[in-house]
Amino acid sequence: MLKVYSHENLTILYLAKNLLELNNIVCFVKNEHYASGGHVGLSTIPVELWVADADDASKALTILEQELGNSQIGRASCRERV
Repeated sequence: MLKVYSHENLTILYLAKNLLELNNIVCFVKNEHYASGGHVGLSTIPVELWVADADDASKALTILEQELGNSQIGRASCRERV
């Protein structure tokens, strides 16, 4: 598993998730329930998009960079492994 994207806005994260799924990349969302009002502490918890297969991670990062990288909604990508 590899984290490929993170954002505080759940809608934007699901846009990224749909982009990956349209390219046949299996992915899933973490921290979704915290983003819907169940915040812990004073800071917001970013919602994370993870790729199930590490082999798809570079393809996923490329797609997200191409589609979201030049827009105002695209933010930094991550390469965090679990």
